[in-house]
Amino acid sequence: MGLERINMRDESYQASIHEIHRCGKLCFHINQTEPHSEEGRLLTDELFESPLPEGSVIFPPMQIDLAKNVKIGKNVIINHNLTCMARGSIEIEDDVDFPAEQYPMVCKIMIC
Repeated sequence: MGLERINMRDESYQASIHEIHRCGKLCFHINQTEPHSEEGRLLTDELFESPLPEGSVIFPPMQIDLAKNVKIGKNVIINHNLTCMARGSIEIEDDVDFPAEQYPMVCKIMIC
């Protein structure tokens, strides 16, 4: 799978700018909430535009650009400091545990 160069000044990319700003603001607010709070959960639901699947959790801080392109399976645990940009899509399958700051070491992740 080759890498595709993206021109951030191209019109096709400009359509993503609004979504990147939406996600940036929500991640900022999530990162400022009390751990395990209802407010943080609701903001995370808003970030992904739906509730996380059963048994899945993401521990802040996080920075996710284009969160609408991220699909998370059931029983996924993502520890602190997740950073990703889903220009295409990112799919994290069921039953995956991400240790803090060790994401390149995790299997069962499909990046399209």
